[in-house]
Amino acid sequence: MDTFKGFYITTKNIDDIRLTISDIIDMNKLKPNSDKDNKALCKAYCEKTYRLLEECFVPDMWGVERAKKLLKRDKDSDNLSKLCSAKTIADGILFNISLNLKKVFPLKDLPSCRKLLDFSSDIAYACAKDLIKSKVIKVGMEVLLLKSKVDDAVTIEDVWHFYNEIVTELEREILEEGWALSPVEQSLFLKSKAERAYCYKAMIKTGFGITKELKDIMDELNVDMDIRQYESIESLHNSTNYMIVKQR
Repeated sequence: MDTFKGFYITTKNIDDIRLTISDIIDMNKLKPNSDKDNKALCKAYCEKTYRLLEECFVPDMWGVERAKKLLKRDKDSDNLSKLCSAKTIADGILFNISLNLKKVFPLKDLPSCRKLLDFSSDIAYACAKDLIKSKVIKVGMEVLLLKSKVDDAVTIEDVWHFYNEIVTELEREILEEGWALSPVEQSLFLKSKAERAYCYKAMIKTGFGITKELKDIMDELNVDMDIRQYESIESLHNSTNYMIVKQR
C-alpha cells in the first residue's frame, strides 16, 4: 500500500521531525514477551505515528488526513492481527516521510518566472536559457525541479511542469477523492495556477518553443484570470514552513 500521497507541509523543524521518527522506529528494538505486551507496543507505536502526523504537519490537507485515516482504522483495536496491520501501515508512513524529507524546500523559495515578464525580451531570453545561472530562481532548484544531473540547465518549461504537477494532483483530489481543499491547499492551488500562467507568458515573451502538450493545456485555460485570482489573495511567499515533494 502506498502510504504517502498528496502534499505535506511541515509545522516543525525538519531535524525535529527526523528525530521524532527515529525515536518511534527505535521502538522496533523492543521485544514483547506476550500477546498483551505486543498489543501495547503496537498501540503505542501507532499512536506516536498518528501524533507525528498531527503535530508536525499542517492539518486538513488530503495527504496527511489520508494517512491519519489509514492509521485510525485499527490503531485502537484489541485484535492483535488488526494492530499488527496498523503497525505495518505506520511503518510505511514513517519510511515514506523519512525518504521524502530528503526532498523538502521552504515555501518562500518556490521558483517563479514572474521576474522574466519585467525584463526586456532580449534580457528575458538570455536569462531563460538557465534560470539558476541567471539568478531568476534560487540555486538548489535542480533538486526541487527533479533534474537528472546537477549541471542540467533549469528552464521555464521545468518550472511549468513543476507547477502543473501540483495543479494536477490537487485537481485529482477534488475530482476523484471528493476532497474540499483546505485554506492552505487552496492558496497552493491558486499560486500554482498563477505560476504556471507566468511561465506560459514568459515562454511567449522569450520565444522559447512551447510543446504541443503544454500548449493544448494552456489553450483551455484563462491565464490572466489565474494570475488575477492569485494576486488578490495573501501569498505563500513569506511562509517559513517547508513542503515535501514526493520522489518520482
